[in-house]
Amino acid sequence: MLEGVHFCALTKGFVGATDHDALFFSQDFFLLNSIFCDDHDTPLRIKLSYTKEKEKQILFNNSEIKPFSRHIGTVPCITFYPEEIVIVNGAPSERRRFIDNALSQSDRRYLEELIAYRRVLQQRNALLLSLYERNAVQRDMLFLWTEQLSKLAASLIYARVHFVSLFFEKFQELYAQLSIHEDPSILYRCSVGNISADISLEELYSRFMHKFQQTEQHEIDRTQTMIGPHRDELVFMLNEREIKKYASQGQLRTFLICLKLTQHRLFSELLEEKPICLLDDLFSELDAKRTDALFHVLETCGQTIITSAEKKGIQEYNRSLSSGAANKQHKITVSRISDPKKISVLLGDMCGSLGFVEAYQQYQTLQIWDSVAGETIAKATTIERFTNGQLFIKVKNPSWRMELNYRKQDILSKLNTALKSPMVKEIIFK
Repeated sequence: MLEGVHFCALTKGFVGATDHDALFFSQDFFLLNSIFCDDHDTPLRIKLSYTKEKEKQILFNNSEIKPFSRHIGTVPCITFYPEEIVIVNGAPSERRRFIDNALSQSDRRYLEELIAYRRVLQQRNALLLSLYERNAVQRDMLFLWTEQLSKLAASLIYARVHFVSLFFEKFQELYAQLSIHEDPSILYRCSVGNISADISLEELYSRFMHKFQQTEQHEIDRTQTMIGPHRDELVFMLNEREIKKYASQGQLRTFLICLKLTQHRLFSELLEEKPICLLDDLFSELDAKRTDALFHVLETCGQTIITSAEKKGIQEYNRSLSSGAANKQHKITVSRISDPKKISVLLGDMCGSLGFVEAYQQYQTLQIWDSVAGETIAKATTIERFTNGQLFIKVKNPSWRMELNYRKQDILSKLNTALKSPMVKEIIFK
């Protein structure tokens, strides 16, 4: 569910997988049909399809979207998953990506200028390489690319600095609710020196032009642009120490959750629309007090989808609702199935209702083929497809194919016994 919503909202997978990796096992395409409703109950119909031949296509209210960047911000979306902890303790590029993604969803102009900046940066770096190889004829061109890059860099950093200033005000308020006696701060380190929130675009442009003039020969020697938004750093501090060097896992996770929830509040104000929250494995490594505080913050977040491997904190939260501590409409329910089934049975039922029966049967066959056929046969064969009860298996050489055709009925019987269903009617060795 998280993957599907994320694809429709942000045109890509939830955890950064490629479109091809999102295909259901050996299928050739996937199709997502969705209807979102904004805060005014206006339906937003989004259809996203992907095939190996035609790549990805997005339709919004039956109109094709190109380029995909035009779709960003149509369905505001905030995510959390454990691997995103690198935003807090990883490389500077992860924090740059965080602020770029946040601004791109809330500011269309920023997204367009970011795309333009990356294109100009690539051209300038190519020119630096050419100059390094002693093509002095193109030296005059460097000034033109530098001027264009400086204008875009100044605009991007101007937007970032103002965003961080506004963001941190709300971040402090939220962190006070989630934390216990900790003092966070967020700093923006710019490659052209210290800057404040009241700096002008003209001043930033002037600084970049002056800095590029100073570093021109060094950049030619390195064949890359050494200053700009792609080199800046967002620094997270806790109790006046850099958080990635000193914080515990619980503190790192609390900081990341607060970043995401602050992003939600800011989007709600800037876009006048509450984003969807997709939160995966949210509560692990949080103590009871932080978990309880987090539940109460989530009450104000609108539509939120949370996955968790445990009921941690839910019972305590519901007891607080029963005692009148909060509005009962926010009660969280955890149900136990009265007639428990194995997960394989539940998956089979779900795939049947969605029309994915053959795909699921093929998956089951792939899972058990090695153990049924044995290691030697498994190495000599590859399952190609499963269609209408026929299992097509490619064999590496003719001698093995003759042997397997001789043993076909025995293998077929063992396969259906392992599957606990006579779903394989025939095996065809190719």
